Amino acid sequence: DVINSGWDEQRENITTVVFDDSFANCTSITSTAYWFYEFRNNLTTITGISNLNTANVTDMTDMFYYCARLTSLDVTGFNTAKVTNMEGLFMGCNSLTSLNVSGFNTENVTNMNAMFFDCRSLRSLDLSNFNTSNVTNMINGSFTVAIWQVLLLRVSTPQMIARSEERRVGKECRS
Repeated sequence: DVINSGWDEQRENITTVVFDDSFANCTSITSTAYWFYEFRNNLTTITGISNLNTANVTDMTDMFYYCARLTSLDVTGFNTAKVTNMEGLFMGCNSLTSLNVSGFNTENVTNMNAMFFDCRSLRSLDLSNFNTSNVTNMINGSFTVAIWQVLLLRVSTPQMIARSEERRVGKECRS
């Protein structure tokens, strides 16, 4: 079940989300799971997301799941040191052309399942700082698109990705 973000009834009408300065001092947020879940049709802009204090967040499951009309997203200010679950974080963000996650601290992440699945417009993604040593779930297309469409892809455990993505990626590349 999807966690009710409080916006569910209005999500089809929301085109812009604004994080004002008050979010910068909010340290009580421990989960951003499902915050923008399936805002697919209308959400085109998220402003001030740098104000979102993620220092205590442990769960980012499906945070931007199928925000299909977002073309840009600035998550460079995210503090991900405590995050353990990034499952589906950007899944279905198929209009994003670049995404800067180079500053993500993934040391404590155990679940990256489908993290970038169906991000088919990505042309730039630097995963060179990703530490996947604690990841136990990276199946179901976490890096399917990233492996074949992204310009820069260096991950600390590429053999893990190659094994988990072999079936899905191989099928896509045999056209």
